[in-house]
Amino acid sequence: MCKTVDATGKPSPPTSPIGLPGTEHPNGKIPVPKPTASMEEIRKAIPVECFEKRLRWSLFYMFRDFAILALLYHFRPRFFDWGILGKLVWWNVVGFFGWALFVVGHDCGHGTF
Repeated sequence: MCKTVDATGKPSPPTSPIGLPGTEHPNGKIPVPKPTASMEEIRKAIPVECFEKRLRWSLFYMFRDFAILALLYHFRPRFFDWGILGKLVWWNVVGFFGWALFVVGHDCGHGTF
């Protein structure tokens, strides 16, 4: 619990760990509401075509990401010639496409590819 002192020097009432008065809980934990919808209800709310696996499109996007990464590595010296700004742009774009490939690899482990 966070303790603060008011203008008179007296301790103010304790607040929650996030510092908002009125959000205290007797056991010191912030209550989290339970979900109102089940996974089945959520799945039914999503259109069926969102669950269809399309291998051709999946492979297209994967190879496109590899091609973009190859181009980024090829042009890396040009980005780095721009100084710190070029490096930041390059690192962010490479990180974006690297993360995209990580997600594909992770999904392969779950059988959603």
